[in-house]
Amino acid sequence: VDQSCSMDDDQARLASNFSTFISELNTYSTDWQIIVANNDNGCNSHGGVLRPEATNYVTRFQSAVSAGGGWWTEAGLTVTSEAVEMTDPGECNYGFLRPEAMLHIIMVSDEPEQSTSTWNWYVDKVIAKKGSSANVKFSAIAGDYPGGCATAEAGSGYYQAVSATEGVFLSICSEWASPTNLAMLAAASIQQAAFELSATPAPSTIHVYVNGTERLDNWHYDASDNTVVFDDGIPSEGDNVRIEYGGLADCD
Repeated sequence: VDQSCSMDDDQARLASNFSTFISELNTYSTDWQIIVANNDNGCNSHGGVLRPEATNYVTRFQSAVSAGGGWWTEAGLTVTSEAVEMTDPGECNYGFLRPEAMLHIIMVSDEPEQSTSTWNWYVDKVIAKKGSSANVKFSAIAGDYPGGCATAEAGSGYYQAVSATEGVFLSICSEWASPTNLAMLAAASIQQAAFELSATPAPSTIHVYVNGTERLDNWHYDASDNTVVFDDGIPSEGDNVRIEYGGLADCD
């Protein structure tokens, strides 16, 4: 969360609507965990790892969203990538990344993204740390793209990161904290649209099954990521997804 002074009202809005977001999230899963990483080094030093079994997670979140900050507070992708990097044993966010869980990053700012490298450099860095593009999603609450508005500059950089990972982009220029918008963010936190394959397939041999029923359409194969991507009817938590395919042979 951007900690510049122009963000006070949006920080307050985020804090006051957190319970609504969690209520929506709990309709999908109670196996969630959240950190608020605002410091330049990405450490969640103001709230810790929030989990549903902690009775005070709401108040801890509400305090954390308006704490911290630093030189890179308007460079959300820098802070984000540092937060994900700091998850090894002995580091400040250890225990946050889980191998099979969706990593959903939500960035909030009324400025354009101001990191020193390109947006895709940071997205690729996070994906490399997580291990699979299928389990990484960026969302943002930022200024209208490409024009911005009276109260916010265009969220360039954020918009591209969201589009590339099929996240949710909400306009900070509007009433972004509506129950409908928070429900969209909650759904994006658990819905996995892309599934990485363990070997390179012959595309014509791919068959996709959800709960034992073959899906004949509404999905495509993305060769750049070696993933099967659902275009519609995205599987929900508890659904069984099976992908069968023939591999490409190596010829001498």
